[in-house]
Amino acid sequence: MADGDTRPIKKKKKKKKRSDLSIGWVVMLAMVVVAVIGWGCMASHYVHAVENYDPTELDTSPGPRRLKARAAAALIAGFFAFIANIFTQLPNLFAVIGQNLRHNQGLMIGLVVVEALIFLGGMWMTKLEADLKKPSKYGRERPPD
Repeated sequence: MADGDTRPIKKKKKKKKRSDLSIGWVVMLAMVVVAVIGWGCMASHYVHAVENYDPTELDTSPGPRRLKARAAAALIAGFFAFIANIFTQLPNLFAVIGQNLRHNQGLMIGLVVVEALIFLGGMWMTKLEADLKKPSKYGRERPPD
């Protein structure tokens, strides 16, 4: 600033960080999560049915103290096998879908229904949000967000 400059110093306004996601993003993320979990279920069903995977290869030694440890180990191993099937069965995409269409129609129908419900729920929430942004027809103002 020059010596004779009397202009006030303008402070920079901080932009508000918007931490909330739009309804569209939330719906898309929910649909992707359901699709990935559904693909994992279909891939696991394919592995068990076609590739003759035997999940009973765990330690079967007797003893009640080891029962909890074996159950925890089986749960963790099953989770990692589920995650591995998601990626390892991608090259068999058409075989997995075909096998599930022939032998596991309930899973396929269930996935389509859940995806459609998420999509329709998102459309309903978007319409509701737009309706809430309109002024009230009763003369009262809606409270701000």
